[in-house]
Amino acid sequence: MKQEYDSLLVKELELSRQGFPAALLDLKARLTANVQGLPSEQPGSLWPKTSLGCLHDRQRLTPDQLRVLLDLCAKHSADLASAASLRVRDAQLVVHQCRSLERTLSVQSVPLRPAREGEGALPPREQEERVASILAESGAPDYWFAASRDGNRRAHYADAHLGVTLVHFLVGPEELLAAVRRFRRAVDAALPGTYHWFDDAALHVTIRAVVT
Repeated sequence: MKQEYDSLLVKELELSRQGFPAALLDLKARLTANVQGLPSEQPGSLWPKTSLGCLHDRQRLTPDQLRVLLDLCAKHSADLASAASLRVRDAQLVVHQCRSLERTLSVQSVPLRPAREGEGALPPREQEERVASILAESGAPDYWFAASRDGNRRAHYADAHLGVTLVHFLVGPEELLAAVRRFRRAVDAALPGTYHWFDDAALHVTIRAVVT
């Protein structure tokens, strides 16, 4: 199962993909249908993305800073897209102590079924359209209001929060992580002291929250 890295979206600094492939969509649907008491699915797992970092506490982007950041995202999206693909053969059921998954109590591997004949590894068209629509938000005239709103700063991710989630950790090719590090360095050079970066070992794609 292959997922292409697509582009960067500025919210918490998220690395996005084209969309969930059919096998992962099937897994999400079966979880929702068969596991009683699951919380409603949150917007963050409706499309595949990896949060690379977040604003430091009490930081707020100015419109000029947002323009700088969007330019960096556009520049480095091509670098990330050409770096590597991620083959997803399993997921991880994680009991975590904080939202960034930098502190965990338990990690259990969950094998994924192979793609069925004719199913392919690419995401369905509606998934691609969903991701394209979300990415297009950064070009809206009022996007600064969304990017600068309160919430989702470092404390949100680092403070104690017990939960269970199904994810795929970004343990992919080294060239991909190298491209992520180049992007981080570029952001730090242009906007020093603005962003906190999550540990490489904690980078993940959320498939479905189980206990929030």
